[in-house]
Amino acid sequence: MSRACTITTGSRLHFGPLAWKPSRGPDFGGWGVMLETPRTVVRIGENVAIPKHRSSPSQSRAGSILHQLLQNRAELQPLALNVAVDEEPPAHCGFGSGTQIALAVAAGLSACTDGERLPATALAPMVGRGLRSAVGIHGFDLGGLIIDAGKQPGDTIGELAAHLPVPADWRFVLIRPASATGLAGEKEAAAFNELPPFSDRVTQRLRAIVFEEVLPATRENDCGRFAAALDDYGLLVGEAFAAAQGGVVHVASMPIWSGLRSRGIRGVAQTSWGPTLAAICAGPDEAEHVAATAKGFGPDIAVTVTSARNRAAEVEAN
Repeated sequence: MSRACTITTGSRLHFGPLAWKPSRGPDFGGWGVMLETPRTVVRIGENVAIPKHRSSPSQSRAGSILHQLLQNRAELQPLALNVAVDEEPPAHCGFGSGTQIALAVAAGLSACTDGERLPATALAPMVGRGLRSAVGIHGFDLGGLIIDAGKQPGDTIGELAAHLPVPADWRFVLIRPASATGLAGEKEAAAFNELPPFSDRVTQRLRAIVFEEVLPATRENDCGRFAAALDDYGLLVGEAFAAAQGGVVHVASMPIWSGLRSRGIRGVAQTSWGPTLAAICAGPDEAEHVAATAKGFGPDIAVTVTSARNRAAEVEAN
């Protein structure tokens, strides 16, 4: 058994489900991309020290997850196992941080105590992930562009429909009002419960965008086509979620989204419940232009330029 290990994973963008309460076929699903930054870094093992300045909700969540996992492993309870979250994305901003932290703790515990790396699809049910989306679960093991086909009745985790590496030159500009957060927890569950089902027409159109536009554009390194598809998908999902979030994007992000579009910038969509917007760019120069434009909308706007993470989470023995 290794005394400790470090788990490093990226963030995930999720551009919305393929279906919601469909009359037939799988439910939810969707697609997204794993990013290099912001990232999650977790240390787990015997006598791991928690830095005094790390008293975030994610640190508490990681400790609770570890405790829950140890409750089912009586042979491990005598060990002085601890967990420290050294880096994390901003919570409730559309980066899927809860899933990445939970999987990191579960993967780290397995690696430290059993010397093996279990697939994320096996780890996710242990830590209560995959209720709706599986993009971050498959992304933990694969990186890149992930398409989640959705869940059939009785499925625990949404089925992986496709996976592709994202072209290395592409950049994502992440733009968010720094003081805003998206729906989470009970508020998120209530919003989904109140959300009317997607029509068959909407689901068919969403699937066509993903499988007939997003996938070929990624495979052929056609960022312009990808951007157009992202626009179409984001707008269609946003219209379906408008009643729950105050518009086609988070109400705090609406001026930014509208301002970017008015300046001819395309390929901008919200990730999850926002408030983060993600703009796809063909390369660093275009990304810097979009970032500079976004910063011009006000002092309270956080802007990050990053690239796709085309590899699995790293689990390294210390």
